[in-house]
Amino acid sequence: MIVNTGCGKSDLSKLHDGLSKTAKALNAAVKTNGTLYDGAVYGPVGSPQAIAMRQKVARVIHDSNEHLIRALNLAQNLTAETFEQGKLAVLQALSQAGANLTVGNQTIDLVLQGVATLINQAVVLIQAFQSKHLKYVLPEIKTWRLPEVAV
Repeated sequence: MIVNTGCGKSDLSKLHDGLSKTAKALNAAVKTNGTLYDGAVYGPVGSPQAIAMRQKVARVIHDSNEHLIRALNLAQNLTAETFEQGKLAVLQALSQAGANLTVGNQTIDLVLQGVATLINQAVVLIQAFQSKHLKYVLPEIKTWRLPEVAV
């Protein structure tokens, strides 16, 4: 069995790529939400039922994105001294970003499950990181930016 004993630049690049993919997936979910509403999948366009579902999906996406941004901001501020405790806060924010990614509509829930999978991949990566290797990789994380999610 091979155990990851630290984090290197390629690990942080994978984490950054995973968070960027997650932000892009959230943007795709926003577009899918609009398409499903316009296509009357949620009910007749303009009906209270369709509007309520579109708003519910938008709220779930927005909340997930806020937690994702929080996770990124927390990760950017980690130092070798604060890593072990800070890592828990990042994991908590990622966990919150992946929580409640369901709205009760099979079609949009499938899209949201894809987002949750990407968040879970980021969780796995950061769980493997260990603080003793951070002095070499922290400068890379300082330049991260996520694509904006427009809800």
